[in-house]
Amino acid sequence: MDEVYNADECFISAATIILLPVIKADGKAINGGKIGEYTTKLRELYKEILKAQAKMI
Repeated sequence: MDEVYNADECFISAATIILLPVIKADGKAINGGKIGEYTTKLRELYKEILKAQAKMI
């Protein structure tokens, strides 16, 4: 858990939630409780891919 607490960013990925930022673990803030820029960018890129794939169907 030390790696999680000291991470710059942390997220969970799944088909139903796309990409969920994790800003707290066991009551301890990760990255000062802020969503990281890479997490935000990855989520947006993934949503763009899903939209593009939906247009192909």
